Amino acid sequence: MSVNDLLVSGARPMFFLDYISCGKLDVKKMEQIVSGIVAGCKLCGAALVGGETAEHPGTMKPDEYDLAGFAVGAVEKSEMIDGKNIQAGDIIIGIESSGPHSNGYSLLRKLYLKNGELPKDKETLSFITDHLMKPTHIYVESILKLLLKEEVKGMVHITGGGFYENIPRILKKEHSARIIKKDLPESYVFNKVRKDHSLDEKDMYSTFNMGVGFILIIPKERADNVLQELSALGETAKAIGEVISRKGEEVEMV
Repeated sequence: MSVNDLLVSGARPMFFLDYISCGKLDVKKMEQIVSGIVAGCKLCGAALVGGETAEHPGTMKPDEYDLAGFAVGAVEKSEMIDGKNIQAGDIIIGIESSGPHSNGYSLLRKLYLKNGELPKDKETLSFITDHLMKPTHIYVESILKLLLKEEVKGMVHITGGGFYENIPRILKKEHSARIIKKDLPESYVFNKVRKDHSLDEKDMYSTFNMGVGFILIIPKERADNVLQELSALGETAKAIGEVISRKGEEVEMV
């Protein structure tokens, strides 16, 4: 999540540091956690330059863990992507997510872990392990390659707050984002969450990425080229809307 956040400005991740606290140190589990962090660093090209592991008996339960981390990246000031050139008519491209990524888990825990316990039925347990817990997709490699070939006016990492809180960060006051819901990538995960619990649609789009983990804003005439390039880079992407002159809300879901 940290390196995807850096990426929206056009920055290349350089370093990552982690902090892991636990109630009781379990070497096997700690090795699994660190190996996952290493795998993520390899995917984005960042060096794992350090970290901290802290044991807190009495404060945390023996099987309780708290993980945090931060990344440092770099981009030339003249090459930073900040949305200043975005204008009405630009196309919004959504790149598919791998699942919830690291967002909305307070709600997901409430929905799927009754009293904080894992469900007994195999179908729900399989949905949690195979879909809700699927690792966050890291977009760094494909987006940095795309930036070498195409003009990208703005980028958005869809994190906590979903569409309604994240997209406006890149827009000027005179612009809105019109998102066409039927054009979003089909998402088994979020369709099932909505069906299982009859959640309000606006709450869903305000909490989850709804199948779109990363957004690009590009000139209309380059849309087809960018989509072809993203496909060649292994990403699943679609045009999901456009930038319009603001008449109402910052984000219009139509």
